[in-house]
Amino acid sequence: MTTFQGFHEHHRRSRTSTASLIGALYEDNVAGGNLHIVLDDGNTEAHHIAWCATNAADEDDHLGFEIALRLLQLTEAEVTSLYAARPWEGAR
Repeated sequence: MTTFQGFHEHHRRSRTSTASLIGALYEDNVAGGNLHIVLDDGNTEAHHIAWCATNAADEDDHLGFEIALRLLQLTEAEVTSLYAARPWEGAR
């Protein structure tokens, strides 16, 4: 496997595990909790995600904060793609 292929495989697994964390978030927060404006409303810009991270930190929402940090590591196009696919909905 080339370095380039390895990078993309790691990135795919990272997106999958982020989606799994989002699924876990929805188990206790039917409306997306502190990430509602991103996960339910599709506001995928970094400043919206950062706002959600701040709210999650202020409310000791460790899971929401972790998800927000992971989303901030993605490009806006990647977050938009993840939002459009909504792989966590199958877990509900």
